[in-house]
Amino acid sequence: MVLEKFQIKVEKSSKSRYQVVCMQENYHWRLYASLIKGTEMFEIKTFNDEHTCSSLLIHPNHSQANNGVLGTIIHDIMGQGSLRVWKPNDIIRDMNVLLQINIKFALGLMMGTPEGSFSKLQVYFHNMKKHNPGTVAYIKTDSEDRFECCFFVIGCAIRAFRECCRKVIIINGAHLKGKYKDTILHAVAMDGNSQILLLGVEFAQKRLRIFVHDFLKNYMNALVMWKA
Repeated sequence: MVLEKFQIKVEKSSKSRYQVVCMQENYHWRLYASLIKGTEMFEIKTFNDEHTCSSLLIHPNHSQANNGVLGTIIHDIMGQGSLRVWKPNDIIRDMNVLLQINIKFALGLMMGTPEGSFSKLQVYFHNMKKHNPGTVAYIKTDSEDRFECCFFVIGCAIRAFRECCRKVIIINGAHLKGKYKDTILHAVAMDGNSQILLLGVEFAQKRLRIFVHDFLKNYMNALVMWKA
């Protein structure tokens, strides 16, 4: 079923019987099995292996490829006592070669695309400012309306920093390794309970020295705007 990409659904399932049918309505593929008395084994009583549904209804992200099925496959690939390190790209390649399961396609359905995520920033920032008074958030684009950078700091974080934190800001940066090779900076402070408070976040396509300077300038502007 996994190799052929046909989807099935469980119609009946109990301790003594198990019946699955084609996911699509009014098609004849069917399997029925019942428990053999005195054992823990099931015997297949009825099995119609003919798929009459259209090949257009097959899917690369198969719902029956659960952890049990994939665990058995992984055990066969890795072998007993294997020292091989199965990296994420190895998993994607092996599943595609052996089972024709497109993991990247499934990840895209679940997590969306980088372009889709960027397109939601305006709505996300709008709601942040609407529901968190004092929030500063903006997106900067170039002359061709292409993304350059974005910055946000939540209003309650500004208030907490001004009223409850030691006036020391710690900045940390990291390089993003996705499709778009941006740099992300975030600023944190420590409150009276020695707990970490996130102050602000910015990511952009800039050299680190320029990036830090702009980030600090943006954050100081946010503090001034909040006070005003």
